[in-house]
Amino acid sequence: MTRKDFQLIADSLAAATPHLVQDLPEQYAKGAATVWRQAVSIAAHRCSETNPRFDCDRFIDACTVNVHRMENWFTVNHIGGGTLELVAVHPIEW
Repeated sequence: MTRKDFQLIADSLAAATPHLVQDLPEQYAKGAATVWRQAVSIAAHRCSETNPRFDCDRFIDACTVNVHRMENWFTVNHIGGGTLELVAVHPIEW
């Protein structure tokens, strides 16, 4: 795969960032954010397997340009190596 392919995937995942408004049910917010986070992490790891020059951290940065959509519920921490962590803004039962 080429940089162009990776950019297309990252742009698609960025567009799929859930828009979590304040009055959503807690279960929906948790589920949507978790599925999105897992999709980004899996895509990063799979892409890294296809090209030795693939930059996982740069890919994650491109995927997370819209994380402000989740700011009512979560902050998203990029730990590195294709790993994202969701941190609840308010106490949530996991």
